[in-house]
Amino acid sequence: MTILPKIYTRDFPLLLLQVWGRRYRSFFGSKVNIFPRNICVFRDGVWDAYRNPALNGEINSILLKKIVENPNFIEELFLGLQEKFLRLRDMCARTDFDRQEFIAFIDLLLECWDGFYVSLHVPLDERFSKRDRDLALHFRKESDQFEYQAFNHVRTVLDAQYHSLGTLFEFLSLEEMSSGNIPSLSILASRQKEKLILVDDILTTPSEFDDLQVKFDFRLEEDVDVSNISEFSGQIACHGMVRGRVRRVIRNEDMNFFQDDEVLVSPMTIPTFLPVMKRAIAFVTDEGGITCHAAIVAREMKKPCIIGTKIATQVLHDGDLVEVDADNGVVRIIDRVKS
Repeated sequence: MTILPKIYTRDFPLLLLQVWGRRYRSFFGSKVNIFPRNICVFRDGVWDAYRNPALNGEINSILLKKIVENPNFIEELFLGLQEKFLRLRDMCARTDFDRQEFIAFIDLLLECWDGFYVSLHVPLDERFSKRDRDLALHFRKESDQFEYQAFNHVRTVLDAQYHSLGTLFEFLSLEEMSSGNIPSLSILASRQKEKLILVDDILTTPSEFDDLQVKFDFRLEEDVDVSNISEFSGQIACHGMVRGRVRRVIRNEDMNFFQDDEVLVSPMTIPTFLPVMKRAIAFVTDEGGITCHAAIVAREMKKPCIIGTKIATQVLHDGDLVEVDADNGVVRIIDRVKS
């Protein structure tokens, strides 16, 4: 049986997650011969994403074959993407899209996705040459903030295009936006309350999902019991040791409650979190590697940072007093807030 680990939790529109999921079905024109690949489950107001542990290896193998055929493939990829990124950047300066322009924006985002993937995963895979890993890392540093700007712009444009739906625009599907067949408010509201399941880019009913689990012999990783955990560890992204009160930032609106010198605890930081990152005394995340956004910003700001804990947002609650020991990669709970 294949167990799909949870890799991230995000407060993203359904449509954007469909864009991501669609790109995992094929890569540089080659079919990705693994299933299941990427599964997102909506519950408690956020999306939990689960990924086949063999998926990145499969996609990187496709990429390595491309490099065998053309040793300059990665360099030519990034050169070819420069013009597309400029177009995407220009489109991110606008919100007055009609539907066809929005479709064109999504199509362009899909075309750029391969470059985003390469910049994130190639630097960590030593099967690639040092030259290609350095090229990918350089591209990531150049494109990191812009990548998230493009992702966040999807929400901005959806809000502008479908403002009459209120926050329910978050539950519009890619197919509904493309066709112009917008569901009723009652249908969208029901999605907000349901446990939605996205398999790659396809919305799947719970019964259909159960059938898929039996057919392909897989299940989703279960959450660990965190009730008795008083300390946990992760990867050191920036050294230092501090004590402070926890503030969890999972949704964008959580930033409204952030206070100076709190410990920012998040599944993973993104550029829109920068205002509260400047006010935070330290960062602790569930996800990430040494080149992730939180790690890069922590080193620039010289703030203690522990990433990749997997459980920080489950263990910690707003107001908990913690010691962030980023010299040893350990978070210790000093005093729990009274519930």
